[in-house]
Amino acid sequence: MNATRGDVSGMLSDAAHKTIEELARAFNEVTEQSVEVKAEAELAFLAAYGWWAKITRTCRAVSLLDKEGLAIESEPLVRVVTEHTLALQWLIDGSPDTLDALEEEGRDQRKNLIESAAKAEWKLPAGVTPPELPSRGDEHPLRAEFSNFLTLTQLYGEESTYVAYRLMSSEVHPSEKSSKAHLHQDPNGRVSIRGVPDGDTSAPITHAALCLIQAAKMMDPLFVSSPLGSAIARAQLLFGSEVSIPQRLPAKDIPARSVPDRIAVTASEFSKAKAISAIVFEAMRKSDAVRLGQVNESQRKRRVMVDVEILANVDTGAPAAADESTSAGS
Repeated sequence: MNATRGDVSGMLSDAAHKTIEELARAFNEVTEQSVEVKAEAELAFLAAYGWWAKITRTCRAVSLLDKEGLAIESEPLVRVVTEHTLALQWLIDGSPDTLDALEEEGRDQRKNLIESAAKAEWKLPAGVTPPELPSRGDEHPLRAEFSNFLTLTQLYGEESTYVAYRLMSSEVHPSEKSSKAHLHQDPNGRVSIRGVPDGDTSAPITHAALCLIQAAKMMDPLFVSSPLGSAIARAQLLFGSEVSIPQRLPAKDIPARSVPDRIAVTASEFSKAKAISAIVFEAMRKSDAVRLGQVNESQRKRRVMVDVEILANVDTGAPAAADESTSAGS
């Protein structure tokens, strides 16, 4: 007897629900009893525990939504789980340096929020002032890894995770996809409305369960007596697959961002670009946003020579100018 697509989807969803229930129960058992954390992992645990709790409780919310027939509507929460899970591994991997980067990123976010609230003329509580931050260019070097999820996925060779993250983003932000999700067009081109959108209803809950297994595997080594070990083994049996946790790639295997060494522009475009760059650099100097020519220990700036080929101005028929080189900080 062949299983239909609906049968398979139902089996996957059922396995994911049971997996989440198992690990949510293990999480509650850990929080309700005294557990010993390894001394060398104490700081990492205190920072990571909140994210583990976030992942676990959000997976429970995904499970509840799925049971109510709201699988597609749970995708924004699965996106939260996905991002927190990879960030959790990053935090534990690089502790204590990643803890410092996280704390500094938090101060920067609070500063931006306070400044935005002040501009909106919100009344701030007494004593609330923007926190102090390093000068521009002296930021913690690991902040760039954490604050950009694409960068984080590249560090761990998880580019496919970033694709899934982008797909779920269309359910988070107003998008063409979400605009058309409740419309159906038949072969004759007739459009009708519907209450439930199309989509793979087993995918969100299954991905959430996978992330929850990974998070439990990340947290368990921080404890002395492996209180999650048995639950993880049962969860993987329920899930139907052994789940591995992401591993950071060696530096030599991390894809480098390509920088063009030659660009082609028209004479008119080049003239405008030089004028704009002069205005920008002058504004940056006045605001102390950059300190040109200085080298920082955290971020070493280098100057890159770029060949600019000035093409004939098609609009005016101006002749092509000679090749010219310019330099830019990067």
